[in-house]
Amino acid sequence: MIPGTKSDFKLISLPEELVDRLQRAASRKGLSLTAYSAENLEEALKAEDNGVPLDEAIESYRILRVQLAAGAVQVPRQSLDTVVKSLFASDKEATLSDWAETGKWYGEYLRTLFGENAIEVIGGALKISWNLDEVDMRHDEMKAELRLASFSLSEEVTELLVSYVVGVMGSLGYERREGEFIRGLAKLSFERVFRTYNGK
Repeated sequence: MIPGTKSDFKLISLPEELVDRLQRAASRKGLSLTAYSAENLEEALKAEDNGVPLDEAIESYRILRVQLAAGAVQVPRQSLDTVVKSLFASDKEATLSDWAETGKWYGEYLRTLFGENAIEVIGGALKISWNLDEVDMRHDEMKAELRLASFSLSEEVTELLVSYVVGVMGSLGYERREGEFIRGLAKLSFERVFRTYNGK
């Protein structure tokens, strides 16, 4: 509760439906509508003060929870580079195939959670889980284009990421049509494919 006298408060107008939702949420927490609203507005302002719009903070948190539920773990990039280089040296094709399969599993997981809207969260999920600097995802019902950028990805990890993304998109019904990558940069194009019940 924010202390103060009546003169410390000002009235604001809000849509009735929003006020009803706020009242229900406040009741669940055992707070007054005023206290609950003030508390949450303070948190929204904290996010803004830290340079993170509230909607972006909420979306990042949602994606982080999805990643953790999928079994994701954080690994120092230098350690990942060392492991991937060693795997590429011993059996590059098997490594890429394994990551494509992992991508397929993750795509199926997203589809289970979000249904037809799964493709909407891929860009944000990749940006957070792979710690990318830029992700640009554009799609419609028939095509998808994905651009990825990171200033710290090695060439090997970039190729691994491409294989992973191809697996993810495959689970959502998009097959790779074009693609190119260099260290830290990738541009991929996909086309929607429709299969019958027997997989053809």
